Amino acid sequence: MLAMLSKSVCLTLCLCIMVGCSKTEEKPTTNTNLASTTKPTVTTTNNSNYTANPKWETIVVGSEINYPPFEFQDQKGLPTGFEVELLQKIGKMEEFNVQFIHHARSEATDTLNANKYRIWASALSVTPERAAVMDFTQPIINSEFIAGVLDNEKNASINTAEDLKGKSIAVSQNAKTTMEYALKVSGGEQYVVALNSFYLSVKEVFSGKADAVISDKRVLNYYMTQYPDIKVKTISLNSEKKDLAFAVKKGDTEMLNKLNSGLEKLKSNGTYERLMTKWFGTTS
Repeated sequence: MLAMLSKSVCLTLCLCIMVGCSKTEEKPTTNTNLASTTKPTVTTTNNSNYTANPKWETIVVGSEINYPPFEFQDQKGLPTGFEVELLQKIGKMEEFNVQFIHHARSEATDTLNANKYRIWASALSVTPERAAVMDFTQPIINSEFIAGVLDNEKNASINTAEDLKGKSIAVSQNAKTTMEYALKVSGGEQYVVALNSFYLSVKEVFSGKADAVISDKRVLNYYMTQYPDIKVKTISLNSEKKDLAFAVKKGDTEMLNKLNSGLEKLKSNGTYERLMTKWFGTTS
């Protein structure tokens, strides 16, 4: 009896984290107005975790700082995230500072060509269309679309994409691809729970209101690290893996070489692996 009561209290506390008791620092702080404007908002990286070297050149980086966990704003309104930290550390390896400026990602090519930014870092997937108009670094990470369900007795029989048929699936209504996957695997739009953000779709599953969530693998990995007491089982959707990379102006081999060189150094000295573990809880 005591054991059952203990499990019940533990589950209640875990769900409370997502439903109404979550700490502010566990939920990415993003400014939704940023993505809706093309007028850049200057955001510096001079915070307690990053110190610019006055002897080094400062490279201005364009980024739509609204893609957690890759780049988003912390409680002070400063950029943070996997790509932010990775680029800062690459800069230290190659002796240049970085300053992030928010800008609509749809203008990445134009702003690179106009020399407004030397680098673009904004969860950019490498596609033939983009590679034709900008140069990409070596991949900094790869990802794919997956589903996540609570790892409990109720979901013991859910192990493949086929097992999601007829299940309620939460997705962000702003993500076209995840909506398409949800419709495909669930079997109909009556099973799709479309919400205003990915955070809310995760919350829907963690609180037991939906059976599954469909997401970019790295984004779901991030939320799993934020709420380790809630056990989640991930399910492959057999989606094509995509590479993410930093972008520079077509032909800017100097900057491209520095970025690739710094990335290799971070992989060799273990820093890259530590960042992967910090932000995604895994190195694979």
